[in-house]
Amino acid sequence: MKKFLFFAKYPFKKIIALVIISLVAWYLRHEIRLLLDYFTWTSLSFAFNKNPIAFFSLIIAVFLFRKK
Repeated sequence: MKKFLFFAKYPFKKIIALVIISLVAWYLRHEIRLLLDYFTWTSLSFAFNKNPIAFFSLIIAVFLFRKK
């Protein structure tokens, strides 16, 4: 049973990270489109100030992919 739980932990973390990234990307789709079309540092700072939790979630999701 321990062997199964050990192997089940890692894919579960990857699935959670992919779900977080996809939900955040869906939430930020308009901001991302505007940044890709008309990138300025002001628009980047406005996007970060408007949605800090979404950007923080993207950063946290990247750390879920790391191996320990």
